Amino acid sequence: MAEDLRHEDDRRQPGRAEKALMVVSTLVTLTLFGYLVHQGIEAPDGARPEASVVAVEPMGDSLRVDVRVENEGSVGLISVTLEVDCGEPPPQVTFENVPASGMREASLSCPRGATDPHATVVSFEAA
Repeated sequence: MAEDLRHEDDRRQPGRAEKALMVVSTLVTLTLFGYLVHQGIEAPDGARPEASVVAVEPMGDSLRVDVRVENEGSVGLISVTLEVDCGEPPPQVTFENVPASGMREASLSCPRGATDPHATVVSFEAA
């Protein structure tokens, strides 16, 4: 009866196929985990949208400032808010749904004495 009991030393060792499968499974699991961590850390290919002043034209006692936002990323933007540094408070415009590799334009009004207005992105939300 004592002969029927198995000891730890009597266990069957894994074969070559089982070891190879274990190594492949471990590599696949680690690769997938690494990919998920990489995707979680890296922002989508959404470079920050760029704002620019396209034109400045006098209109009566103010200036019309034409601004453009460009989305060079591969992800669309739900909204982008631009601000032009030409007065207090600075005029702002919010663009909705700026597509990937797309652009939007708008016109803002600045005081007549403003010199060399610049547009900057205040906030944006990626899709």
